[in-house]
Amino acid sequence: MAEFTKRGVEEHKGNYNIWYGKYESAEGPRSYNRGTVGTNPETRCVVATDVGLTKADKQPSPLICYLFAQGRCHHGADCGFLHRLPDETFEASLEHSRDCFGRPRHATDADGMGGVGNFMTNSRTLYLGNIKVLKKGDNLEKRMREHFGEWGELEVVKVFPNRAIGFITYKLRTAAEFAKIAMADQSGPHHPSTLSASC
Repeated sequence: MAEFTKRGVEEHKGNYNIWYGKYESAEGPRSYNRGTVGTNPETRCVVATDVGLTKADKQPSPLICYLFAQGRCHHGADCGFLHRLPDETFEASLEHSRDCFGRPRHATDADGMGGVGNFMTNSRTLYLGNIKVLKKGDNLEKRMREHFGEWGELEVVKVFPNRAIGFITYKLRTAAEFAKIAMADQSGPHHPSTLSASC
């Protein structure tokens, strides 16, 4: 009985992440990205070849496929989620308390939420880390526009090469949510360093 009580107390230390159904570890908030910074994922969404109709296109209020955003959904046309980018119509039909993948947004931001954001503010800006200058005269802003413009219309791109960081602001919050998952730990063409993106 004492062992059960002790275990129960330990489980309730820290914040509970309702999306992952787990308490944060004693070491602090966990990162729920696909990999760790410095390790590129094996897949990447390619809009030209991956977008297509699925079973979700015939359902009311469908959501976007999280695995499609990562370029690794194996269900294809049989998927119960959308295989396309969010647009204005999609965002207008989406519950304000959900992100584009259906994950709940809360009243406040929390470290363990993995950048889902909160419903009090519509965050459309991504923070980029680990940006590397490839060569002298490298136009980082142009390169970031190419990498992140694939996921939606961009409003602002600011890059700070000396600090290896940048900020990307999308027109739609759902485009920022999609881009965050699609670009997590990705490195673009001719870009050997790994980008870390978070809301």
